[in-house]
Amino acid sequence: MKALRITGIVLISIFMVIVTCLFTYSFAFKEMVKGVATDIIDFSSIGNSELNMSSVTDDPKVKEIMENKDVQDFINKYIDTTLEGFSGKDVDVDLSGDLIELIENNKEVFNEAGIEISEDDINEFKNSDDYNELNKQYSELFDEVREDTSNSEMGFIRTFSFMGTNSFRIVCLVLIFVSVLLIGLLSWSLYKWLLPIGIDSLVSGILTLGGGVLISMFSTAVLKGYTIKTISLFATGGALLIVGIIMIILYVIFNKKGKKNEVSKVSE
Repeated sequence: MKALRITGIVLISIFMVIVTCLFTYSFAFKEMVKGVATDIIDFSSIGNSELNMSSVTDDPKVKEIMENKDVQDFINKYIDTTLEGFSGKDVDVDLSGDLIELIENNKEVFNEAGIEISEDDINEFKNSDDYNELNKQYSELFDEVREDTSNSEMGFIRTFSFMGTNSFRIVCLVLIFVSVLLIGLLSWSLYKWLLPIGIDSLVSGILTLGGGVLISMFSTAVLKGYTIKTISLFATGGALLIVGIIMIILYVIFNKKGKKNEVSKVSE
């Protein structure tokens, strides 16, 4: 009976480590997909821009603009929209309108970077053929990318896009909670469950930190200047390590007290 309980705890612990890692990695999955999408899509084909991904990272003026929060939100919105389209959802956007709104709300940012945009320039763009042409070019680019993207790349994008959603994270959290509950029940003790769960947390933390390093290396080596944000992985991995160490220390303390109590009872 004891052997079965130990086997059950070990199997559930392995499952819990896998689910915990998937949960922590889910915060980087979306960034990975964006990196691959950025690598696949030639954004310079929109409009008449001569910029490519390498020049974007090298030009200090462009870099200053790209670091602006509204600009980042604008870029992320259209990458997210593209990914949603890859997943089979209908894509209905107004790229020109969103671009005008971005420029109007961030004139100072563009001016400080040496790109002067006046109200006359904005009105001229609104009344030109380029306004509608930009939306048309985005739609054509989207269709072209969807046709040219291989099945394996499309599968990667769809799978990892889902794994970066809140729905996936909620499922992971429920499975982790159930795993902790089962380990607690199988341990038949008020404190012995701390050891397997502490070890699980420790292993998950190490794997999460290792995954953060590998993903950083992947983005540097494979993607065109796109840096995948892994700060959440390092923060979560560090937190899991600390929690795991604390739980193991608590187990050692309670276990020693438990043995002392047993010895005192026997001597009595």
